[in-house]
Amino acid sequence: PNGEIMPLEEKWVVTISTQYGCSMGCKFCDVPKVGKGLNATLQDLQNQVFEGLKLHPEITTTKRLNIHYARMGEPTFNNNVLLHAMYLQNDILPFLGKSLIHPVISTMLPRKNKKLIDFLKSWCKIKNEIYKGDAGLQFSINSTSNEQREDMFRGNSLTLEEISEIGKLLPDPIGRKYALNFALADEYIINAERLKQLFDPAKFMCKLTPLHKTESCEENGIETTGGYESFTPYQKAETELKEVGF
Repeated sequence: PNGEIMPLEEKWVVTISTQYGCSMGCKFCDVPKVGKGLNATLQDLQNQVFEGLKLHPEITTTKRLNIHYARMGEPTFNNNVLLHAMYLQNDILPFLGKSLIHPVISTMLPRKNKKLIDFLKSWCKIKNEIYKGDAGLQFSINSTSNEQREDMFRGNSLTLEEISEIGKLLPDPIGRKYALNFALADEYIINAERLKQLFDPAKFMCKLTPLHKTESCEENGIETTGGYESFTPYQKAETELKEVGF
């Protein structure tokens, strides 16, 4: 029902880990079982991309290479991510020539990261100036209820109001807007009107996905019913978000 898989010559996504383990402790994620988050080195990050690209030596060019800093770990704790993104074009040159690169940071907005705002401002500078807008920043929101967010992130993420204030500090995005990501579970709340009050639709877009079927989700009774089989779980949220301008 999701259509044909896009050929790698059209779009290739390499999703990498910025840490070994993670200290965020999210209830829906299995990574905390690995241990606390230890930062990947610059060479670690490079090697992950190299290993991904070496899987398909027959592909010598692509219209879009997404490098997604979104697997193990919270990327804003690791400044090597910023360095890695700055050198990506040189790194992929032997594999894919001058193919378009689109790096994406996905963050859970950690409460304990005292340098979070500095990291995000640096990333926006990379996005807007080095990549001329062809890069992404994604905030993991999942619910507009602070109570639900406090529970799912085990108190380790900022409140929506705090995230909203950070969003106001960020420069207007060139190219793609900043993304508010909602990995929807059955009980998670999306209040479109409240979201609009906190985040400007001219600056932010919304992304709707199912939660992955992890062991932790099963253990904690978190599920997106029909999430991988149909579009039904997202129709109401999509309609309401569009109605307010997202």
